[in-house]
Amino acid sequence: MNDLPTLTRLIENLIRYGTIAVVQMKPPRVRVKTGTLTTAWLPWIALRAGADREWNPPTENEQVILFSPSGQLVNGVVLTGLFSDHIPANADRDCWRYHGAASFEHEYALTCVALKTVLQSHMAFFQTPKTTNPRLSLGKSGVCVCRMWR
Repeated sequence: MNDLPTLTRLIENLIRYGTIAVVQMKPPRVRVKTGTLTTAWLPWIALRAGADREWNPPTENEQVILFSPSGQLVNGVVLTGLFSDHIPANADRDCWRYHGAASFEHEYALTCVALKTVLQSHMAFFQTPKTTNPRLSLGKSGVCVCRMWR
């Protein structure tokens, strides 16, 4: 093969940065915008996808890395979860934040855990030996029951 532009394109396509353009839930696929291109529907990499599985689909505008075997974008897989100026990381805490304002946070400096939800009239159960919050009640076997409201 003596086609230098084709070889250059294939090499450049092996690993590319991009952002999620569109998310499809069934089957789980995304389209990635990378440079001036938007890919076909591609699978994303999950933490687990066997008998044990994790389901946490990416969101539009999330920054990703696109891996394309042989440089063919149509064969690509998407690695999600790159922080950006648009979607920054939490500097001092372990945080799982969901769209809709629900979150689970652990602040390292304070050694405490906070659970936040905006759902009304839902029950939350916490395994805890003690509770000092008057909105929480300690049930049998040390299970703390709390009705969450806004």
